[in-house]
Amino acid sequence: MALKKLRVATSGKTIDGREIPAAALVSIAKNYDPATYNARINLEHIAGYTAEAPFNAYGDVLACEVREETLNFGGKAEKRTTLHVEIDANDQLVEVNKKGQKLYSSIEFY
Repeated sequence: MALKKLRVATSGKTIDGREIPAAALVSIAKNYDPATYNARINLEHIAGYTAEAPFNAYGDVLACEVREETLNFGGKAEKRTTLHVEIDANDQLVEVNKKGQKLYSSIEFY
């Protein structure tokens, strides 16, 4: 397993026009407890029903935190709320990433 920290979400409009409210990211970080409900890492948002690739779990989310960051959007600096996670990636995800695949993340929240 490989531990890694990464930014997985940014408040504001998504590429398809949906809105991610800053309050939602704050709530996720505040309330996430893997002892209560553990978030798994899935490929393309498909949770498989077997342990076989390609739709098995690729690891776990260990912790979440929010940060306020200044990011560049279209040449303009904007302050946004961001969600960062610490993941425990399994060997399969590490190998896929080494091949330059599945490098970017997206999240599901309800």
